[in-house]
Amino acid sequence: MVRSKRLLVPVTIVCVLGVFLIALLSFMLNRTEEGRQESSSSIYEIDLLQADDSVNPLAAIDENYHVMQDFTSNLPIMIFTLAGDKVNGQESGMLSVYNWVEEQNSLFVSPTQAFPVKVRFENTSEKVKPNVDVTICDKNGETAEAGVMGMPPDSQWHLNSLRTDLSMLRTYTAYRVASQLMEYVPRVAFCEVLIEREGELSYLGVYELCETIGVGPGKVSIADPDPEKTRTDYFLVSDMNRQGRLLSTRQIDGRYVRGYTSLLYPTEEMLSREQLEYIEKDYTTIEKRVSSLNDYTILLDVDSVIDYYILNLYFGNSMAGKSMTYLTNTIDGKLCMGPICDFDLALGNLNGPSPDPEEVSYEQQLFLGKMIKDNGFVTRLLRRFVELRRTVLQEGTVYSIIDETRNYLKCAKQRDDYRWGRTEKSDGVSAIYRSGTIESNEYERDLYRIKAYLTKHASEIRSTFAAIEEEERIAMRFEGGNGLLLFVALVLFFIPSILINRKG
Repeated sequence: MVRSKRLLVPVTIVCVLGVFLIALLSFMLNRTEEGRQESSSSIYEIDLLQADDSVNPLAAIDENYHVMQDFTSNLPIMIFTLAGDKVNGQESGMLSVYNWVEEQNSLFVSPTQAFPVKVRFENTSEKVKPNVDVTICDKNGETAEAGVMGMPPDSQWHLNSLRTDLSMLRTYTAYRVASQLMEYVPRVAFCEVLIEREGELSYLGVYELCETIGVGPGKVSIADPDPEKTRTDYFLVSDMNRQGRLLSTRQIDGRYVRGYTSLLYPTEEMLSREQLEYIEKDYTTIEKRVSSLNDYTILLDVDSVIDYYILNLYFGNSMAGKSMTYLTNTIDGKLCMGPICDFDLALGNLNGPSPDPEEVSYEQQLFLGKMIKDNGFVTRLLRRFVELRRTVLQEGTVYSIIDETRNYLKCAKQRDDYRWGRTEKSDGVSAIYRSGTIESNEYERDLYRIKAYLTKHASEIRSTFAAIEEEERIAMRFEGGNGLLLFVALVLFFIPSILINRKG
């Protein structure tokens, strides 16, 4: 009995501590679950259902591009049923989406999603494949939000025609790789688009459904402004055109370069005068510190700058830092670069501004052009590049994504080529397909061009930044030895005078 009483106290303490630890663990797990946001990488982690090339891909499309009911695709299918009435360039109708995961999509089954929509085609020419802007509506025709093909809800969607990218996989490949590094990467997904008018179904082509970059759940995560506080989170874009409240323009080496940094969110109407002044002063301070290389790491997330530019440099997106360059800042954080945007003209695209793999451009890029003069930054940039080349930017890893995507698009791309047969220019600049051909050699050459570009360009990037790092080291050694050099110069200067005086 005495022994039982002696054990009672320690057993009770152990039990109480156990209950406390279980409760604490439960709280932490629940808190983690509540704070978890949908990762943009999830859409890129889904295995692509490979095309079945044992079936004639053109069997369900006639010579006038009309589609039969037995049309199937391993890609999601979008059908726009349009009445033909236009208001301000938009047509009203219904969008039906067929997106059965890990299954061939067929018109014999019910769609997985259906929405009232308003559609705007970029052009009405029968010879040019149009981009398409889609607005989701409610039953009354008012703008509404909906998630499409596994993406977060939004009211505005863009269908990229991919007509400037022969391979059709440049942006998807870059985004899929970036999703392994960045918290948020814009989501894109391939689909085949059909148009139904007056009961007749016609084939429009292969498209890339793109979510719009913005602030919201599953996208850029910043807090709305608190009217009781002066400081606030903000989201910016540096572009060739103004898109909101102007915060800054850019000059390179005293020469004007067309570039505007605009406030995207919160909008000017959402902010008090004090909050707007805070954003303007905060961003201006960061720009000045980077320009003078004065303690900029206190306000700027250097790691985000490094990853942003490594991805854009590696994939050859020479417009990064000059066009559609996004930045985010939070009250309790630092200014971060990203998300990345649009790689259709990258990866050695002959239609792009810099298809030469030996060209490594960085002088005019926002922040990078100044920071490259900081030897510590260059060292970090080079080390990070070498690290990523051993992991997500390893050639075999990126090549496998290209090959998987190519096989995924194999049959659908043949249908798109059949619908939009293009004339090959003699200079090869916009060389696409010769009309009526399927899987022309030019397409295979473009896929080879992408891989060859990545190999050569990666080597040039490493050599370029290694050379800059070495130049900075030499300069630092020279500056560090200035005192000794001055002393030697003075001695050499006075030696003749001393000798002359001694002779005299």
